[in-house]
Amino acid sequence: MWKRKTKKESKFFLVFFSIFTFLFSIFLIFLMLKIGQKREELKSELKELKEKLTQLEKRKEFLQDQIAKVQRESFWEEKIREEGYVREGENLVVILKPENSLSFEENKNKEEHKKSFFEKIKEFFKIKY
Repeated sequence: MWKRKTKKESKFFLVFFSIFTFLFSIFLIFLMLKIGQKREELKSELKELKEKLTQLEKRKEFLQDQIAKVQRESFWEEKIREEGYVREGENLVVILKPENSLSFEENKNKEEHKKSFFEKIKEFFKIKY
């Protein structure tokens, strides 16, 4: 009928079960380490994506402001006036600087360049003495 297990058989079963439990524990530890590593990777990726989302939201807000600005009539009027256009009935007045006129500083510098070397020395000693 039923046989009683001998000490040898029960010892074999105990050793087998211990080895199996040990290997299974190592396997679980290995899996936990892999999961932890993957979790850290996902955390860093999530952080990067949140930063990118923030940047994109700022860009969206900027673009919406630009769209609102472009939709105003005053914006287009300003752009058209920069191109030199005027409204019907208005006159355009353009003041040009004569090509041969120089500013005060440019005239002064030009006069100094016209003086010869000896005139500059003579002028230097007149001022000193």
